[in-house]
Amino acid sequence: QFWEVAPRIARLLKPNALLERHLAKRRRGIQFPCLAVHMRYGDACGVDAVRTARRCDPTRAYADAARRIVTRYRFGSVLATSDSHAHLDNFRRALGARGGNSSPPVVTTGAMTIGDHLKRETEELRRKNTTSGPTLFDHVISSKHRHDDWQLHLDFLTDLHLMAECDGMVGKFTSNVDRIVLALMAVRRRCVPPYISLDESRWCFNSDTSPMRAGLSRYGRFTC
Repeated sequence: QFWEVAPRIARLLKPNALLERHLAKRRRGIQFPCLAVHMRYGDACGVDAVRTARRCDPTRAYADAARRIVTRYRFGSVLATSDSHAHLDNFRRALGARGGNSSPPVVTTGAMTIGDHLKRETEELRRKNTTSGPTLFDHVISSKHRHDDWQLHLDFLTDLHLMAECDGMVGKFTSNVDRIVLALMAVRRRCVPPYISLDESRWCFNSDTSPMRAGLSRYGRFTC
């Protein structure tokens, strides 16, 4: 199934000329080959744990996994992406503490990070018991803390494509982003790159014939 789906994902998400020029600017500073690390926090922590079969691991878990791959393969840099600026800083410190001067530099795409804000607002809404009706995410998006929706979309595509240009990955396949990134990486390399899925989730794709909750992690089943 993977090699049937991955090329179609790559064709669907092929950057146009305008996006490619934007990626060229953001690509500066990344030393190839690189290791992509994707850390999902924000609204993914706690509120949707049952539905997504995901737990939010501490940044040291990502740093330990990155160190395992970096020790085995040669990488010029580690491209860290997250919806949380605080966790990006923590990851940089944690990887440096574990590898010292031998660690490759940690770089980011400069994307907007709103996960810290989303987490605060979802926790506040949960305390107020205002989760009936619209979803928590709907409440947050319509909150007083507005964000540039187009910039968020552009930053998402930037993170996605620059991670896909790397040669290895640390993340979780309970994340749609990580499943897409692995597919794009594999099509570009013509082989499956080295990766670590922290929650032992498997790559999956929900086809017309597969059950809705076809994905499986150590915490249970999730929707692909």
